[in-house]
Amino acid sequence: METVVAREGIYAVTSSTNFVRGCRNKEAAPAYINQLLSDQGILSVPKALRFGPTTDVALGELATDILLNSRERVALKRPIDRKAFMEQSAPLGERKAKELIGW
Repeated sequence: METVVAREGIYAVTSSTNFVRGCRNKEAAPAYINQLLSDQGILSVPKALRFGPTTDVALGELATDILLNSRERVALKRPIDRKAFMEQSAPLGERKAKELIGW
């Protein structure tokens, strides 16, 4: 599969995992985090989304499928205006809630 990158560039993707205070089975949280940070867990992102890992995990055959696999492609990444993003986060959260919950 060939990936096409718009001439305007692309944005990096981030993800996070959080646990809710008072959640059930909180003793399982460290085991879950350790699994996510294991080589097997880290490789799940490149396998599913073709984004490179942020660790030194060996990619093996996946290396050729990674979207940002060269200096030229990395140069296409555009910085995120975090201030503008944060200013939009509350209105976007309200919109998401209205659309998903229906209020």
